[in-house]
Amino acid sequence: MGDIGEDGDTDNRVCHACIGDSQLNSEIRRYGRPAPCAYCGNTRLRTVSIPQLARRIDPVYRMMVGFGEQEPDFDPDSDNVHWIIRGDTPSQLIGDMIECADTTIAEDIVEQLGSDHSYSIGMGEDQDWYDESSDVFVVETPDDPEFRMAWESFCHSVKHERRFFGDGAIALLDKILGPILEGRQRLFRGVVRSIGPEDEERFIYRGRLANDEAARKRIYAAPIAELSAPPAAYATAGRMNSAGISVFYGSADVETAVAELRVPVGGIAVVGRFEITRPLRLLDLTKLEVINNDLSFFHPDYFTMHSYASFLRGFHQEIRKPIIPGRETLEYLPTQVVAEYLWTRGERSVDGLIFGSSQVSGDRTNIVLFPQASGVENADAEVRREVAGIYHFGGSDDEPPDVAETVYLHPAPAPQAPAKEDLTGLGDAWFEPVEAIPQPVAQHSLRLDISSLTKAAVQAIRYSVTEVPVELQDEREMPF
Repeated sequence: MGDIGEDGDTDNRVCHACIGDSQLNSEIRRYGRPAPCAYCGNTRLRTVSIPQLARRIDPVYRMMVGFGEQEPDFDPDSDNVHWIIRGDTPSQLIGDMIECADTTIAEDIVEQLGSDHSYSIGMGEDQDWYDESSDVFVVETPDDPEFRMAWESFCHSVKHERRFFGDGAIALLDKILGPILEGRQRLFRGVVRSIGPEDEERFIYRGRLANDEAARKRIYAAPIAELSAPPAAYATAGRMNSAGISVFYGSADVETAVAELRVPVGGIAVVGRFEITRPLRLLDLTKLEVINNDLSFFHPDYFTMHSYASFLRGFHQEIRKPIIPGRETLEYLPTQVVAEYLWTRGERSVDGLIFGSSQVSGDRTNIVLFPQASGVENADAEVRREVAGIYHFGGSDDEPPDVAETVYLHPAPAPQAPAKEDLTGLGDAWFEPVEAIPQPVAQHSLRLDISSLTKAAVQAIRYSVTEVPVELQDEREMPF
């Protein structure tokens, strides 16, 4: 509002508390003056006149407004089809845009703008976008494909041209993810967040397929090591890691953890609950799904930010999308590069990602912790114990599935003293045995709660399908 001067109107004014849109609210606070609000009655807040507010809204509204699409409307009595345009009235659209507390505010703005443009409308020089008798108007948001095209080009390059982390990939990912990692825009704050030992979301569930008793015994014998991320030498390629790089994949609940393992009906997984033990900086991609809800139509960079926010929602879908078995090697390449970028950005790097599950509908989430944050307490020091026996409660033909399982373990074997290296022949008087220099390890970030172990037996799987009719016709009916 800075370029719109005060017009002296003192009778019909609106305060910032009656306008929910963040941009307009901020501008009224900054450029308005204390005066009685005609809508809520407050006499102490900053206000602007309706003509002043209307002039601020007018160019933005006219840039965004359009006509709704025609849709068929069936008459059940005559079976006739009428084509109608579905939309809203100008006051409904403006009310939604400015998030006004009283619908009268939007109606007064429309009346003011209709009066302002009455001459040009009457002369046929302008479309009447403020006709309150018509409910045919919609907000049309243009889509700038710049970010989407850049991402598609990046994916094609990584898959089919060059598969190393070059300067071009870094520059593109800086453009795509830099604004989020830096958090300079208020809109993106909260997408990168910290989760630590005091937070409710500190628990992560991770499981392993264990369809037979031998597999379960192997897990029960050393649950920390078996349920932790694998050693780098055994790490296979995944959505967020290439082969030889160990990361920790987990989920926010047991059901999602089992679904991500793709356990078949009748199959079993052993799941444990891990607890985050130190603050971790995480990029929460699920926050991108609602990022446009906080974006003001009146922000000076609205179109650029809207296009970017729309791309980010699609980016989350790209990260989480299911991959058809057999195509993982190729399809995982772009997300593997993104993950490596995220954990190598120095001060801007993150410890992991939170993203939506593609295996379970709703708002179920997964988490991946990158190498520097994937360590689990006592995973390396755990002593494997032999299973003496497993006892089940329930589960016979006449009873429901197991309600409990008790595992008995033999005592842990006594630790063996490390054997000293035999240096005979090198001169015992000159040399003493030297211990190997320990290799650096990732800082421990997780702790497994041994009492949380669960044997999850899959009883049923629910599918969500899209049905596409298929019609078989003679070749002569082909349209081309």
